[in-house]
Amino acid sequence: MEQPGGASSRLDRIEQWARIIGAVIVPVVVSYAGYRVTRAGTDATYVQVAASVLTSKDTDPQLRDWALRVMDAQGRVAFEPKLANLLKDGTIVFPKITLSASGVSIAVGSGTATPTVTGPAATIAPNPAKP
Repeated sequence: MEQPGGASSRLDRIEQWARIIGAVIVPVVVSYAGYRVTRAGTDATYVQVAASVLTSKDTDPQLRDWALRVMDAQGRVAFEPKLANLLKDGTIVFPKITLSASGVSIAVGSGTATPTVTGPAATIAPNPAKP
């Protein structure tokens, strides 16, 4: 017969504590994971909006400044100061990139370029000039 405070009652107490801790930790971990997923989607939306702001030369300078700050905050590599200034004042703009099921179209200035796959790497080949 088991004595009080024996191995069986010790295991029961450990099991009870494990259930209590699990009941508290699991919802916290699930909530945090949901927060991170939602945050990543929101961050991606901000980057998309910021990139679209930087594709036009006619955008307000304050809006361009905001877009650059968003891109710097979300990117792994900050813009070089000279490049940031050129983007900020509209001297240069981001290319317009369109992703679709049929491929990728990159509009640069007045022309467009369409990537073509040649083996494991993709190259950019210009489209024929339009009359």
